[in-house]
Amino acid sequence: MTGKEGLRNVRPAHSDTSGIVPSKIIKSAIYTRKSSEEGLELDFNSLDAQREACESYIKSQKHEGWILVEKEYSDGGISGGTLNRPAMQELLQDIKDGLVDMIVVYKIDRLTRSLHDFSKLVEVFDEHNTSFVSITQQFNTSTSMGRLTLNMLLSFAQFEREVTGERIRDKKLATAKKGLWGNGVCSYAYKLVDKKLVPDESEVPNLRRIFELYLELESVQKLRYKLIELGIQTKTGLCFTTGNLYELLKRKVYIGKVVHKNVAYDGIHEPILELDIFNKVQELLKENNKSNKQKVGAKELSLLSGKIYDDNDNIMSPSHANKNNKRYRYYVSQAIMSKQKEKQGTLPQIPAHEIEQASLYFVKDHLQNSLKLENYNIEQYQIYQSNLKNHLQNWSLQNRETHYLIRQILVKLIISNDHIQYYFNPKAINEILNLIVTKQDLSNYKTEKIELRDCQIFEQSCQLKRVNQGKTLIIGNTQTNKNPSLIEVIKKSWEWNNRILQGETSADIQRNPNRDPLRADTSDTVFSKTYVNDILAMRFLSLEIQLKILKGEQPPEWTVHKLRKCKTLDWKDQEKMLRS
Repeated sequence: MTGKEGLRNVRPAHSDTSGIVPSKIIKSAIYTRKSSEEGLELDFNSLDAQREACESYIKSQKHEGWILVEKEYSDGGISGGTLNRPAMQELLQDIKDGLVDMIVVYKIDRLTRSLHDFSKLVEVFDEHNTSFVSITQQFNTSTSMGRLTLNMLLSFAQFEREVTGERIRDKKLATAKKGLWGNGVCSYAYKLVDKKLVPDESEVPNLRRIFELYLELESVQKLRYKLIELGIQTKTGLCFTTGNLYELLKRKVYIGKVVHKNVAYDGIHEPILELDIFNKVQELLKENNKSNKQKVGAKELSLLSGKIYDDNDNIMSPSHANKNNKRYRYYVSQAIMSKQKEKQGTLPQIPAHEIEQASLYFVKDHLQNSLKLENYNIEQYQIYQSNLKNHLQNWSLQNRETHYLIRQILVKLIISNDHIQYYFNPKAINEILNLIVTKQDLSNYKTEKIELRDCQIFEQSCQLKRVNQGKTLIIGNTQTNKNPSLIEVIKKSWEWNNRILQGETSADIQRNPNRDPLRADTSDTVFSKTYVNDILAMRFLSLEIQLKILKGEQPPEWTVHKLRKCKTLDWKDQEKMLRS
């Protein structure tokens, strides 16, 4: 029997022959967890041992009214450093539904290893009159002494975890100083023999060919296509991506170095490349990087680079096309770029601005909704909500801090022809929220890497429609057809016009489009005079046009490009121009 039916039909721990009827029935659920998957395939594993010991303890407490809940809550192969575990979330929901009164665990660290997470659990337990017991540590949270002891033990558990992390980092540093490879999977053209790097003779000629071709072609993109033509692939049999090649061309391991935390140490392995060739490649990479920064539109950031995938799990890389001195950006599936169309997803190419703008709005909305009233008193909430609102008002795609913070929150994005899946890092959201509402510095914030299984997953509908000669990605509720790009320029036109009324000039807006009076640092993006004047003119679009855009009731053929052409003050003429 499973689910809530199994919870309501609890059974006694064992038959009561004493004739004593307990004054209260305590529904006791057992929670078990194991960090690694090793041994889970055995008929009797660690999870079974934990449950058996907990069942025996519940039987010993029958005189107190304890009865065993048949439903099993078990997380195998999942770390205790997060609460985003399937069985844990199910247990918390059943506690909120009033189906569990007591949680029984073998040890406290089976429940959580984080003091921060434990404080969240205690809040849930207290709110729903639930306690828990650790059977090997002889205390429970129903007593003040139990609470004190528990906090102390968890503090030491967290301390041990941090010390273990420090030991691992120290070991990696010591390994690098000795010239040994300690960075996991070995680099292309090398193989691991007795934990030492040895040149892989089957790949060494290809590696040298890659460096020579780059010096000859002077372009990573051209190099990539040439390697596809020659059939040179990665260790896993896939085509090289531009990202792979940039990283490979910079690796000092090929000249006999081992790098740890950006510091190079002399390695004990045999170098593959001559120092002269490697240095020439580095100079060319730097020169090309400088040239790219001077190109038109090069300051535009690719928010989702390395984060966005199609629904066939192909990473989508930034790309662009230039037409009439204008740059159009896209994200293109690697299946297309590798000329393997049979492997592409349902949406192999998408306009970059639309999906980036949608992601920005989605993250902002999520942050707003994540600040819950129950976490603060009324006065605190009003102050914090105001701080958060003021900060988020200045988030834009042109702001480098916004770009950086969203990439800390967004772990992965999967797009198909009808919906988008966002994978969020819950720890990053909590930490960024706390920094924002307390007005702390965000410039040095960095979160830890997180597994996809620990992410929060959200979905949003989308649809790619053909409009005039191009395609527009419509994101969100396809019934209302709200277009984030159109809404953004309408909002921007009002903000910029207010700045003009306050005494600024259009030249001020060009230099500083995202001015925040409370902050010294601003975006370094500079808009053209034409663009700024076009956006300012949108303030004078008819109220009917602006309301249609804000409600998502505009025709799909309305684009930012069309709005920028509506420079007449006659509202009827504006409607005619948009229909043309």
